[in-house]
Amino acid sequence: MIKAGNGATIAASERHVDLEGAANFRDLGGYSTTDGRTVKWGKLFRADAIGRLTDADQKKLQSMGLTTDVDYRTDAEVKSLPDPVIKGVNYVRTDEGNPGSNTDFGTILASGLMKDKESAVQMMVQGNKSMVDNPKFYVQLMELLNDPKNLALVQHCTAGKDRTGLGSAIILLTLGVDEKTVMEDYLLSNVYNAANNQKSIEALKTQVQDTNVIEAVTALMGVQKEFLQASLDEMKAKYGSIDKFIEEGLGVTQQERAKLKAMYTE
Repeated sequence: MIKAGNGATIAASERHVDLEGAANFRDLGGYSTTDGRTVKWGKLFRADAIGRLTDADQKKLQSMGLTTDVDYRTDAEVKSLPDPVIKGVNYVRTDEGNPGSNTDFGTILASGLMKDKESAVQMMVQGNKSMVDNPKFYVQLMELLNDPKNLALVQHCTAGKDRTGLGSAIILLTLGVDEKTVMEDYLLSNVYNAANNQKSIEALKTQVQDTNVIEAVTALMGVQKEFLQASLDEMKAKYGSIDKFIEEGLGVTQQERAKLKAMYTE
């Protein structure tokens, strides 16, 4: 918000990008870094699935200068809801060749893997650890970010909360944003996905009466501190520190990190 001389305030930049076809499309700009800089607005975006963007949505993204669409989804997810071809925007798949799973919630529930909230949380915790142990998505992401032609890049998955959530955390940490702020950004997915998640839960309740199962699915559809914290803890346990993970796990040299800071902070 900027205050004018007459006391009125106007919104100069907004975290949430208001689109008809995507609920969790957000700008990572405006966050302060530990060395006194600020992440630039309009250069780094995170989102949920964008396959339902309207023509007006696409024109809005073009007017914002979007250059690159990084899609973390599996083949099955992409086939189910392909990204639109937006003129002037380069499309990059990070998980191409991974067939993924067409297993629906009914099959998962029948398997007993999600019997209660605790089991669902543990599933997500392990999943977040595994993304640190095998960070191929984020190695590619760092390479893309280091190329100036990809300024104004959006990274997304399906809900924009797990794969994208960790990718966003890695970006902000690399730029020098503190862990507390990174966690706050991560948890915002609960705010912007709330309406869609509630609709899905209400639909589930018409099919399932077991409250433990409903709580498990609710946990899976949202984000919790434990999920991202598991990733951060794994970075520290495996590499000694987050900085070492960025350098050794992602292959980002000190020179490349300085370049990223110069490109994306001010």
